[in-house]
Amino acid sequence: MKTRETLNRNLNQICCLILILSAAINALPVLGQTRRTRTNPGNQPVANQTKPKTPTCSGAWTGVLNYTRSQANSNHKVVPRVSGRGEDTTDWNMEYNYKATVAVIEAPEKNGSSIGRASISHSMSSIEKIVAKEKNSCDRGKSWREMSCSSTSKSETTGNAGGLEANVNVGVNADDTYTVSVGVPQINGKVTGME
Repeated sequence: MKTRETLNRNLNQICCLILILSAAINALPVLGQTRRTRTNPGNQPVANQTKPKTPTCSGAWTGVLNYTRSQANSNHKVVPRVSGRGEDTTDWNMEYNYKATVAVIEAPEKNGSSIGRASISHSMSSIEKIVAKEKNSCDRGKSWREMSCSSTSKSETTGNAGGLEANVNVGVNADDTYTVSVGVPQINGKVTGME
C-alpha cells in the first residue's frame, strides 16, 4: 500500500512541478528570438515594419490673428483774405486703413515654438481742396465783381504683401492665461499724387 501511496504522491508532485514550470516559462519574456522576414505573394522579402509612434502634443500655439486699424480725419476752415474783400475755404479729408492677417503655425523644429506668416494690406489717402474768393473792381470802385479760383491736391499710399515672416511670442501670465504677441514687418508701398 505504501508503494502505491508513495507513487501517487510522487506523481502528484511531478504534475504540480510541471504546471509550475509551464506557468513560469510563459510568464518570462522570450529571449533569443531572431527577426524573421515575411514574404509577399511575389516571394519578395519584406522587412518587418515597426508601428509608427503616436504623435504627441508639441505644445505649440496655433491659430489665426487678425489686426485692423482704420482712421479718418477731416478739417474745414475759412480764413479771411488779407485784402479784406474775400476768403479762402479749405476742406481736407484723410482716410487710413491697415489690415494684417497672421497665420500662426508650429515651427519646423517641432520643439513647441510657433512661427507666423503674415498678409498685409495698407491704404492711406489725403485730399485737400481750397476755394479762394475775392471781390475786385476794374473801374475804381464803381462796380465790383467776385473772382474765384480752386485748387485740389490728392496723395494716396497703397501697399499689399503676403507670405511674410512674422515674429510670434507666446507667454503665460501669472493667472494661467496666455498672451500672444505678433510683430509684422514693414512692406513696400506705392505713392501717387495729383495737384
